Amino acid sequence: MIPIFRITPSTVRSLAAFQSQIRLQVISIPAVKPERNTMSARVQACSYAHAACLESFLSTEARHGAVIEDDAIILGDLDWLEYVDFDLFIPFAHNRRRLPPDKTILRGKIPKYGTQAYLCSREFAMRYIPLLRAGGIADHVQHIAAEGLCIGSYAGNLVEHDTSVQSMIDEGRRLAFVRQEARR
Repeated sequence: MIPIFRITPSTVRSLAAFQSQIRLQVISIPAVKPERNTMSARVQACSYAHAACLESFLSTEARHGAVIEDDAIILGDLDWLEYVDFDLFIPFAHNRRRLPPDKTILRGKIPKYGTQAYLCSREFAMRYIPLLRAGGIADHVQHIAAEGLCIGSYAGNLVEHDTSVQSMIDEGRRLAFVRQEARR
């Protein structure tokens, strides 16, 4: 059985995500509270929460573990938890677009952004944790940690990010992108 670690804030932020996750047997890992209310502190807290999930996974005997965020909406079945031939498998194509569920496996491809749910091997976790603890942004350093490993994702989304719930990280990134494009 694959252990599933869920980053869990002190209150339910997304009712839709919670309802989609209630059927799962998860190990709750408390969200990390940012030291300051700044974008960089929120991003760092998110990365530290992922590291805590992976450290908990490595403390088990399991060969693979899964991490889900509190605002991940599990749309379909959980077949992706059986893809243990991958070091990193992501059950969505991209967290910014609403794509219909599609279980076509894209080998060697992971989305540019998004860490709301993933299955990983011990080797990936051991590479990923130091990058997260060093202050790396979770979905950016995920690509570095996965380099040279067997990776995959779906062509569609069987897990989505609840965009109806405000994410200060996502909003901050969006505003940074808008400011950057305005300067061009």
